[in-house]
Amino acid sequence: MQPAMVFLCVLTFLIAAAYIAGSANRKREDDALLKKLADSFGKRPDKKIPGERSRHLDGYYKAHPEPVPGGIDDITWNDLELSLVLQRTDTTRSSAGEEYLYYALRTAKRLSAREREVLDYLTVSASSSERSKLQFLLSKLGDTGHYSLYDYLEKLKDAPRRGPLRDLPAILFPFAGVAFMFVNVPAGVLCLLLSFLFSTVTYFRDKAEILPYITCLQYILRLSSCGERLSAAGKTSECLQLQAMAAEIGQAAAPLASLRRGSFLLMSPAGAAGPADFVLDYLRILFHLDLIKFSSLMRGILGHEGDIDRLITLTGCLDMLISTASFRKSLPYWCLPDFSGEDGAGSVFLDVRELYHPLLSKAVPNDLQTDRNILLTGSNASGKSTFLKAAAICALLGQALDTCPAASYRAPEYTIMTSMALRDSIQNGQSYFIAEIQSLKRIQDAAKESDGRPVLCCIDEVLRGTNTIERIAASTKILESFSGLPVLCFAATHDIELTSLLQGYDNYHFEEELERGDVVFSYKLRRGPADTRNAIRLLRAAGFPNAVTDGAAEMAGHFEKTGHWLNMQTGDEKQCRMS
Repeated sequence: MQPAMVFLCVLTFLIAAAYIAGSANRKREDDALLKKLADSFGKRPDKKIPGERSRHLDGYYKAHPEPVPGGIDDITWNDLELSLVLQRTDTTRSSAGEEYLYYALRTAKRLSAREREVLDYLTVSASSSERSKLQFLLSKLGDTGHYSLYDYLEKLKDAPRRGPLRDLPAILFPFAGVAFMFVNVPAGVLCLLLSFLFSTVTYFRDKAEILPYITCLQYILRLSSCGERLSAAGKTSECLQLQAMAAEIGQAAAPLASLRRGSFLLMSPAGAAGPADFVLDYLRILFHLDLIKFSSLMRGILGHEGDIDRLITLTGCLDMLISTASFRKSLPYWCLPDFSGEDGAGSVFLDVRELYHPLLSKAVPNDLQTDRNILLTGSNASGKSTFLKAAAICALLGQALDTCPAASYRAPEYTIMTSMALRDSIQNGQSYFIAEIQSLKRIQDAAKESDGRPVLCCIDEVLRGTNTIERIAASTKILESFSGLPVLCFAATHDIELTSLLQGYDNYHFEEELERGDVVFSYKLRRGPADTRNAIRLLRAAGFPNAVTDGAAEMAGHFEKTGHWLNMQTGDEKQCRMS
């Protein structure tokens, strides 16, 4: 037998063995993934999004900038720590799902009737195998790396165009080397090695130029394949709305199907784990297979941006709905929101029972039924800020995910705004006070410009960045101004004076008890203004010396009785000049 024939037979055997081994390995991995998906449904997510990727979760949101009434602005997003809420709800399996979940929380718009029906089915009626199958297909879609697909799509028009003849030498030279082996084996081997060296050098040179665009095209190919498979899987569902959603995904994927011919040449990056992929990597290098496929894809992909966007929207939405169903199962209890109140258009009210903060593992639930603004008082660490955040987050999750961390929830759809965790900005040259008054002004402006949706605003420590006299006076007038607007305002303060100055506000408070020298909080919401303070108690509990705590208590008590400060060293009284 000719040496060349022996070489070809050995090569064929190695490729076949690698393919069989790779197939068996993929089967084991797929079975393990299906089991993991079934076991993890309804558990708290353990998903970790790399820092660079987390900075690009807004890709879909930025690509759909049409104004949405009631959207969450940056201040509210940061105040409510919605990045942590996103992590708590996120068990999505694809970049499309991650970005659509971010979009849902950021826009705070309600799910459609079809989406709500699909979500309820996935939560209650769908079998574990059906959910796991859908998640499995979405896992095969996977992620886009550090960046959003929309970051790549924007740059795709600038990708270099490769002529069809550019990679012809990489195809012809190896075959020439094999042909020479039938004439002169040493010369043929030398020619084959030189062709391999030439192909390797030119491959990595050219691939470096187009690598970011290859990542984009790979995801588009996987997106098309995933859409087709989701469509097929949805046909057997007992939920008619899920069937319709899957069929629409299939229709969106159809125009991209022709691009997938030969897509295996581009689908896996160099260095993939399977033996067959390992062999295919070398074939790509030797014959420039993925570079050739890239050129043909670039000629076919342009003009399909609308199809790609529609497919991302539908696929991401389905992934988000499955993630939300798992989030529901992971909560101690939850309820559907009721937005069908009979209180009239533009009315403001909130009726919530057993409300809790979803990020707390041992949250204390609270009830609240009100159609009036609320002033919330109480000592430090008693639970005021947590309650404000819990109320706002409950409203947001009800509107965005049809899921409220409460036993019952009834309210109108709100524009949700906060002013809670502002900081000085050295870069912008803004003091805390300037940042705070601008934050409060934006709430007033939003309420005045309302298109019928009222504002739910949560304010923590109004005007804490200025002196006491002006803070109390200005806080009174600012909070009173909300009473004439379509606003439901929850304001927390340490200024007890506001409880008697404010008109149109109901008073609620949190309080504490002293047990065996320790301050103990119940975290239960109570009617009326707070009548205790705990700053000095906390100093005692922390172990400060009696000279500090007793002296502070004596000074505070003297001031409350006389309106004058007592100098503890001289015994002199100083007339109160609050500044």
